[in-house]
Amino acid sequence: MNLSELRKAARNDLKGKWHIGIIITIVAFVIGVYSFGLMPMINLPAEEWLKDPSILIKDWRNIFYFDMRSVRMGLFHLLGAAGVLGQCYCFLLIANNEQCRIRDIFHCYPQMAPAIGLRLLRSVYTFIGLSLFVIPGIYLYYTYALSPWIMADDPNIGARRALQLSKRVMNGYKMKLFLLDLSFIGWFALCVLSMGIGLLFLIPYHCTARAEFFKGIRSRSKPAQ
Repeated sequence: MNLSELRKAARNDLKGKWHIGIIITIVAFVIGVYSFGLMPMINLPAEEWLKDPSILIKDWRNIFYFDMRSVRMGLFHLLGAAGVLGQCYCFLLIANNEQCRIRDIFHCYPQMAPAIGLRLLRSVYTFIGLSLFVIPGIYLYYTYALSPWIMADDPNIGARRALQLSKRVMNGYKMKLFLLDLSFIGWFALCVLSMGIGLLFLIPYHCTARAEFFKGIRSRSKPAQ
């Protein structure tokens, strides 16, 4: 499917279900699905790094200094890991034209440990890539982008296996997913103008398009369990 077909399929999937998608999005915010990852755990503001990059050379421990606020935010990020899988599960149900209930976002909470492992590993890989340069970070992000969808589709898959499968099935498809995400930039700009309210509609739309993308990848390359 090309990008326009993926977006059209997502809109068709959401017909009569927009309210479910919006409620799932609100719950996702509350349970930490959209927390900021490892960045809140960095003690020094980015402005200080830009003003004096040598501050890290003078004392590299500044990178790893934690205060209670950063620790709380880091824990909140990890506890939202199962919610990430639950959100993927919900939008897969919608994309498969199956009944989706609000409680389905908690479907993967019994797999809390592997979910935390997956989110932690993805955060670390992406952070390392971004630390080296922006492009490696983006590359690694899209390499492992389907890992939560794979684990949501089969919660018995461990974190490392989900990452391995994502790396395999995304071979040759990273640019397509990147372009799919990029095609929503205009909608995101409108959301900014709407004081963020539009995100309640954009996130379900974008997540369902990603669910359709995952379905297409899965049909072409069935992951070996």
